[in-house]
Amino acid sequence: MIIDPIFSPRRCVMRGACGFSNGLVQNCPYDGPPLPLTNRTLLDDLQQYCPHLFRGRIILEEKFDFI
Repeated sequence: MIIDPIFSPRRCVMRGACGFSNGLVQNCPYDGPPLPLTNRTLLDDLQQYCPHLFRGRIILEEKFDFI
């Protein structure tokens, strides 16, 4: 059976930071839906470093679940 990803619910597998290994940050396992970004500083940084994500769009918190 082939499942069309367009109609499958979006899920995340990692979120946040749980610790370090060999000097690298290790993400935490997470099995849930995408959560909106609410930190204005992080949103500003994201817009600065990834402006292509913001071009031609009105960005609302609800829209960040696709990232």
